[in-house]
Amino acid sequence: MLLEIERLDEECDNLEQRKARMDFYRQNGFKTANAFLEYDDLSFEILYRGDHFDEEAYRDIFQKLQDEHYFDFHIEYRRFSDH
Repeated sequence: MLLEIERLDEECDNLEQRKARMDFYRQNGFKTANAFLEYDDLSFEILYRGDHFDEEAYRDIFQKLQDEHYFDFHIEYRRFSDH
C-alpha cells in the first residue's frame, strides 16, 4: 500500500497540519520511500506500508495512466540520494 502526502521540507502555511498527518501515517506503519512525486508546482512525498517500495511498479502504474490519457501532466521523480 502506498500514498503521497504533502512534503514537510517546503514552505507552506499549514506545516503543523502536515506534520500531524505524517505522524499519523508513521504511527500506522507507513515508511518513507525516499522519493517524491512531482508535477506542475506540486510535490508529494511517497510513503509505503509493507516490506518494500517497488519504485519500478509505481512508475509503471503512472506510465499506464499517462498512456491512457487519464492524466495530462508529466511526472518527475527525485530520490533523496540525488540531493
